Amino acid sequence: MRALVVEDSPIVRQVVARTLEGKGFEVRHAERKGDCQPVFDVAVRGLDLPDARGDVLATQLLDAGVVGKAVLFTAARDSQRLASVIDADDQVELERCLERLASTLKRADVTASRVLVVDDDVLTVRATARLLRARGHRVSTAGSIGDAVEIVTRERVRFDVAVLDIEMDTPTAGVDLARVLLRRGFVSRVVFHSGTTSAEVLEQAAQLGRVVPKGHPNTATWLVFDVENGTDAEGR
Repeated sequence: MRALVVEDSPIVRQVVARTLEGKGFEVRHAERKGDCQPVFDVAVRGLDLPDARGDVLATQLLDAGVVGKAVLFTAARDSQRLASVIDADDQVELERCLERLASTLKRADVTASRVLVVDDDVLTVRATARLLRARGHRVSTAGSIGDAVEIVTRERVRFDVAVLDIEMDTPTAGVDLARVLLRRGFVSRVVFHSGTTSAEVLEQAAQLGRVVPKGHPNTATWLVFDVENGTDAEGR
């Protein structure tokens, strides 16, 4: 595998390169987004670049097909929106995390899934979809129940996972949609997230799939974790 490392700190670049090369990666470096060369299997980027935010660059590289996978690391404290966060201030921790990362990447990749994300919160949809796509999943997004129904009807494929907000048009909109999607075979399993405090609604959701509390600072990351580590509807 080939890895593109975009990081403006020479020390961090050395640590990343040493760790990845020790695992058999062919490593190339870039200090700025303009230095990137296609096509690489893995891109490891620092976020504090002088001419671009790393997460913005990640999206551009993934969308353009320049890289197949993206991993972000940063010392920033607002980085909960990222799928993989490594504290670059701590070299020991950085090396340990990269060692684990390299081992994971050398093993079989996470099986790519078809994922449907339905939420009336645009920011949540974008964050969740971005993280899932960075992990190699194929993602369709909808901002309403109607949009979701249109997508599953039009695409005529079975989604592996549906990530659903519980409260949209109604307090139980996501639960109602999940029942339809599961019953008609449009999805294999569902993951919910919601800020509802209704024990009855949460119990209904838990009977159908996994529930992630909405408003948690790492909501999108936890949703990605559940998408990749859940089981099918019958084997929860």
